[in-house]
Amino acid sequence: MLTPSIHILTFLSAAFVLGLALGWILWKFKTETAGESTDTEVQFWKQRWDQSRLELDREQNKIEALEKERDTLKDKLKKPTK
Repeated sequence: MLTPSIHILTFLSAAFVLGLALGWILWKFKTETAGESTDTEVQFWKQRWDQSRLELDREQNKIEALEKERDTLKDKLKKPTK
């Protein structure tokens, strides 16, 4: 008769071994080669770079617009009103 702790350890060990076996099988039979993975990784980083560049351009345009608005508001404050 197994005590509950030995029973739990048996199930955990079985799950661990099955996980290792499944991981090894998936790793062994994966279809993607190393060359393909580097190509997709390079493509991923190029896309991220392009997205970052576009976002930076948008942010810089917002900053320029806000600076122009600030300057016009400063000019309005400096002009005496009649």
